[in-house]
Amino acid sequence: MTSSPRARLGLARSPLAGGLLLLVLAAGAGLLTACASSAPPPAPPPPEPSGPPAVERTYLLPPAEGWSGGATPEQLDQLETGHLAVLAGDLDAARAAVDALDASGATVADYAPSAVLAAQADLLEERWTLAVSRLRPHAEAHPAYAPLQLLLARTAEQAGQPIVSYAAFRRLAGDNLHAYDRASELLPRVADILANRVDDAVAREDAAAAAEPLALLQEWAPELAITWHSALAVAVATDDRAAELDAIRGLARVEPLAADLAERRAELELEVGDPMRGLQAFERLAAENPDDPRLAERVAYAKFRWRVTQMPPRVNAAASAPEVDRGNLAVLVYWLVPQVRSARPGSGRIASDILDDPRREEIARVVNLGLMDVDRALHRFSPERTVDQGRALSVMLRLIADQGGGACIEEAPPSYATGEQVCAAAIACALVAADEVCEPAAPLSGPLAVETLRRAVVRLGATRGAP
Repeated sequence: MTSSPRARLGLARSPLAGGLLLLVLAAGAGLLTACASSAPPPAPPPPEPSGPPAVERTYLLPPAEGWSGGATPEQLDQLETGHLAVLAGDLDAARAAVDALDASGATVADYAPSAVLAAQADLLEERWTLAVSRLRPHAEAHPAYAPLQLLLARTAEQAGQPIVSYAAFRRLAGDNLHAYDRASELLPRVADILANRVDDAVAREDAAAAAEPLALLQEWAPELAITWHSALAVAVATDDRAAELDAIRGLARVEPLAADLAERRAELELEVGDPMRGLQAFERLAAENPDDPRLAERVAYAKFRWRVTQMPPRVNAAASAPEVDRGNLAVLVYWLVPQVRSARPGSGRIASDILDDPRREEIARVVNLGLMDVDRALHRFSPERTVDQGRALSVMLRLIADQGGGACIEEAPPSYATGEQVCAAAIACALVAADEVCEPAAPLSGPLAVETLRRAVVRLGATRGAP
């Protein structure tokens, strides 16, 4: 008989061997069971937190915290009860506390802590706009009341009112790190919104509508260039040269000025700011651009304009006026043209309406030199009547002709029927540059009057004798 494989390997089955095998297997199974039973059971998942989400708890401070407006013991109890109910998510109990406060006379409309408690419940119900409407009436009166300001900031942000939110965070930013961080995060967005409102108002030519957003920009973000660009746009749109200079100065503090703005700043310093700074600015620009004859011309004007500041105040006022009247033109002609001050009048014409005018000496001189006219029938000079550029150029052309500098003038004294004739003569006498626009019907500004008179003085060869 052929032996089995087990028999050949010496593993013939026997009762003893089988028992040993079963014991080994049983022991192994017991060991596995013991190891399995010693492992800890898996930890149960953490319970869901009750009450409001953690992100909102930062904004749910106890309404009585930091409140300095007074409260009765009963009101303090209701505020605490209502706040604990909010934190537990029991909004019905929170509303009941608000009702109890109202019944005690601490109404939501009149008592800021009651408004805070009601708005806390609104926040958890996502009634953000309602919460904002409850809180805003109290916000300005209680700028350091953190439970109100933080809650207003949060609900306004959720309601899509970032400007209201930023204002609330900003009120606390000096004492509250969270408010400071959130205000810093919101500021660029808020500045963009306000600047867009300014731009829209300027585009609609509605200066009044631009005033509020611009004021907020200047208060909240004076370190941002966008603020000063907005201020500049409003100033240019309203032709407010002092505000324009202020805006360019503000811009220069936060970013380098573009070349055109640097030149405009120099012009404005001469006109309504610090003439010496304007002169220095033009000299610096000319030094940086030695091949630009226009800047060299502006330096000459700046020197002439600076000298005006050394004259009586009425001269400087006339030189800076946005529109020059006949009296101020007489003042400028008298003080800026040496030949006029030193000349002897050829006649004694009198204008009855200048006797009480502080400029009567200057007016009388230019009238009696024949440079400006008086109504012969009424004997009136009309010193308050504004002057257009064409009439001012005629005065200066007459001055050139009378002082012997009229080789550029076909008629002497010049008397022109049309604005085109005045402009042609003014260009020929270099009172208006060939590449400049001559607008005889446009109002005459003080700076333009000064520059045109400077050119007349140059024409007369009296630059050294200029004031």
